[in-house]
Amino acid sequence: MTKPAKLWRFDALDTWFFREPRPADSAGGREFECIFPPPARTVAGAVRTLLGEHAGADWRSSDWKTNNRDVLGRLELRGPYLALNGERLYPVPRLWLAQRSHDGSRMESLARLVLDDEPVETDLGRVYLPGLETPEARDAKPIERVWVRREQFERLLAGKLGDSLEMVTADELFAFESRVGIERSHGTHAAVEEMLYAFGHVRPRPGTGIEVEVGGLNDDEHPKNGTVRFGAEGRLAAMSLRECSAKVHSPPPPVDAGDQRRLLIVFLTHADFGGHWMPAKTLLEGTDEKGARVWRGAIGVRVNGEPNSVKLTLRSAVIGKPVREGGWNMGAAKEKDDGKDKDKDPIGSRKLMSLVPAGSCWFCETDDPDAVRKLHGAKIGFGHELGRGEIAVGYW
Repeated sequence: MTKPAKLWRFDALDTWFFREPRPADSAGGREFECIFPPPARTVAGAVRTLLGEHAGADWRSSDWKTNNRDVLGRLELRGPYLALNGERLYPVPRLWLAQRSHDGSRMESLARLVLDDEPVETDLGRVYLPGLETPEARDAKPIERVWVRREQFERLLAGKLGDSLEMVTADELFAFESRVGIERSHGTHAAVEEMLYAFGHVRPRPGTGIEVEVGGLNDDEHPKNGTVRFGAEGRLAAMSLRECSAKVHSPPPPVDAGDQRRLLIVFLTHADFGGHWMPAKTLLEGTDEKGARVWRGAIGVRVNGEPNSVKLTLRSAVIGKPVREGGWNMGAAKEKDDGKDKDKDPIGSRKLMSLVPAGSCWFCETDDPDAVRKLHGAKIGFGHELGRGEIAVGYW
């Protein structure tokens, strides 16, 4: 049986740096951008470091050098999530668009994309395309780098905005700062001439932190509080621990839905489908009774660490720009220094991945009466142990 998860929160003690996956030798005259919120693997690394230190691990031992650093063992993570003043924030589903003021400084109203029941002919073939629910909102634009609190996210899942919708913008949560660095010789530790580079740090605003739910451990295996090097350059973060309350978990799906066979799947965290926008090996392309392209099959889900599956038909999707994640494998770099794996190139770097971004939406249909229970709060795709592919369910 899965052990109850605990909530770990990371707060910045300085600026943080989570570097974009672009190779260092391709920088040119452009600044290295900082990714925020941080990648799931970065947060998982901080979790493992604290767990190892709490258990008294000897990082120089032979066990550490030979074990697979990518295996999380019993760990099952959910997140990472942004949090503000103790409240978790959720991505705005990408089917919601915003109409902005003339100067573009503020959002004045929201518009929603709905799926038409009639397919249209496109360069992709005969497909179902989402369209504006209110045609007069044709100048509405996608909402970028904006989050909402739990209550507002529930309303978005239900498609009911009410009188207003309170959103939290990136400017309210953090700020980016530009820095300049210089390359240093590994042999002499002296600065290398004409080798300057520019990069960006992120400075979270007061009250802004990163949360992750850590499951699969006994109570005494969790550290109480502490500090840890977080992200690139080993910048410090303070970790605090608390119990996971009912309000922490994903909001419940709407209860007053119309056709409960039509499910709207919203991604709360980035999802990994091996470079695809959906699980291409389990959802197979076909056509429906109107000759439109659809994808049918059973998708595997993880519910509280346990496997399950749901049969459904994927009719359409609203997906943002792919999130690119790479990183540096310290274990591979150490092996290279020891004279092993000389054929690996580039040394120590991880394979660059394209992830489906949080907030992306699928328009699905299913005849499974238990589909909502299986899907809501579950994780799909690869890397579920890192927290990738967590979903919430609404209706369309």
